[in-house]
Amino acid sequence: MSVTGLAGDALFLAVLTAVAVPLGRYMYGVLEGEKTFLDRIFGPLERVIYRFGGIDPNKGMNWRKYLSAFLLANLVMAVLVYLILVFQTSLPLNPAKLGPISPTTIFNTVASFIANCNWQVYAGETTLSNFSQWALQYLQFTSPASGLVVAIAFARGFVAGRQDLGNF
Repeated sequence: MSVTGLAGDALFLAVLTAVAVPLGRYMYGVLEGEKTFLDRIFGPLERVIYRFGGIDPNKGMNWRKYLSAFLLANLVMAVLVYLILVFQTSLPLNPAKLGPISPTTIFNTVASFIANCNWQVYAGETTLSNFSQWALQYLQFTSPASGLVVAIAFARGFVAGRQDLGNF
């Protein structure tokens, strides 16, 4: 490995070490519902989203409601991305004029990305339009985020037998 490569690795580790504790404290505060310095910036947007979704942020969910919200959110995301892949020939951002994808490949791809496996059985840029690839990138963010919040809810369920798991 070159000196430049080692210096880059050392810089990366130094930055990662420097932000670990502050980021950990921030995440703890968010997950415990404490006020954070970003509430002033993101609070108004968060309230709009809660209002639009009909969610009372002060009222948590039991495990059945939480599971239902998780499954419904992931079903909606999967159907949305499935439809994007089905209709990729008619949607924008297809400069290569890529054709349709087989239904089995679409199902396999969406199921894989919604489950955070990201298994690809197609040839990337020769199969998927830019818009379709963007849709899969969306799932690459939301799928692990869903898993993270379910893991947090699972942990909350063990803390003093809490019935209130928060809001999905």
